[in-house]
Amino acid sequence: MFTAQGSVKTAVEAMRRGAVDFLEKPFHREQFVTVLARLQRLNQMSRRIERLEQEVTETKSQSLEPIFDFTTPAMQEAMDILMRAAKTPPQF
Repeated sequence: MFTAQGSVKTAVEAMRRGAVDFLEKPFHREQFVTVLARLQRLNQMSRRIERLEQEVTETKSQSLEPIFDFTTPAMQEAMDILMRAAKTPPQF
């Protein structure tokens, strides 16, 4: 938001209504460039968040193949050993 009559009250109200930044006139070119760069980064982050959320949603909707087949005798034996080891108190 650009304004010729800047005040804390005006800035707070502008931010509440969705302004990303607040520049009081007259402002310097460097200030404007800094605000534009910040807006570009915010836009890029927003798009990246949307892409990541979509990837998570798509991943959750796909059926995942089990990593281990716990029905094989070898895996059952390994799990049995692990369960017994978990119940054994540590010995130092």
